[in-house]
Amino acid sequence: MEKLLINTPQNVEIEYGLASLGKRMLALGLDLGMMFCYMVLVYFVLFKMGMGGFVKNNYAFMGLYSLLFLPVMLYHFVLESYF
Repeated sequence: MEKLLINTPQNVEIEYGLASLGKRMLALGLDLGMMFCYMVLVYFVLFKMGMGGFVKNNYAFMGLYSLLFLPVMLYHFVLESYF
């Protein structure tokens, strides 16, 4: 396993192992699965509330869908910044 060595500004060396291609593909699959499940859950909750499907030229519903799907759109950016 390859290791990455980082030297911090305080002259502390941090060494950690890199993830293999298989682990990275599994992680991507889990991320996409979670995003898909969230989108399906939001859609079905809105459908049960009588707001399912897109209503033509109704910007309030389109705004609601965009707001509720915002976590999916920002998922990778937020988690990459956090971790």
